[in-house]
Amino acid sequence: MIRASYHLHRRVDGRDELVAYDNVRTPLPQPLAPGQQTTIALEFAAIDEPGEYVAEVDMLHEFVSWF
Repeated sequence: MIRASYHLHRRVDGRDELVAYDNVRTPLPQPLAPGQQTTIALEFAAIDEPGEYVAEVDMLHEFVSWF
C-alpha cells in the first residue's frame, strides 16, 4: 500500500536535526495511475517540545521502501 508520511527535523542553530524518521501515515484516497494527481490532507502528530520544525513530506510503499 502506498501512503504519504513525513520525516521530522528540528531547526537548531541554522541546521536541521532529524527528530523522527518514521511518522504518521496518511493513505491515498484511491490508487493513482502514472501522471495522475490527487489532493490529500496529511496527518501530523503533535510535538512535545516547542521550537522550529521542518516536515519533509515523503511517500512510502508500506513495508518495502520510502520513495
